[in-house]
Amino acid sequence: MEIIILSSLILAGIILLLIELFLLPGASIAGIGSAVAFLGGIYYAFTIYGFSVGIATVIVSVVFSAFTIYRFMKSKTLDKMSLHATVDGVNDPLKGMNIAVGDIGVAVSRLAPMGKVNVNGQTIEVKVVSDMVDQNTEVQIIEIAKSGIVVARIK
Repeated sequence: MEIIILSSLILAGIILLLIELFLLPGASIAGIGSAVAFLGGIYYAFTIYGFSVGIATVIVSVVFSAFTIYRFMKSKTLDKMSLHATVDGVNDPLKGMNIAVGDIGVAVSRLAPMGKVNVNGQTIEVKVVSDMVDQNTEVQIIEIAKSGIVVARIK
């Protein structure tokens, strides 16, 4: 009867470990349950069967867990769960907008240091180069980069 309890604890630890690794990543209930099952099985082996069986249980648990994870990684099941799509484009938020360096706009929101500006009838998110700019203040576009649009207050 003791061997069934020991085997069940180790098997539960392996199953919960697989669930943790492949279905619920992070420190979830499955990961904590896996650790409790493994440690419970190892503790049970040491207290019921002694030192030599306890060490053997540790070794068998580690080897069997590693083997199970390796086999699962090589199986077709993991390929079916994986996403194989690739991203081959880039996002250009300014595409189709008629905005150029030197254009003048009005701050729709407070720029501290980021905010919204209305330029040529289009609302865009910008970064101000100097101090904060209040709402309804005129600003001028001084730089257009991939990281964003930079404006300055018109003096």
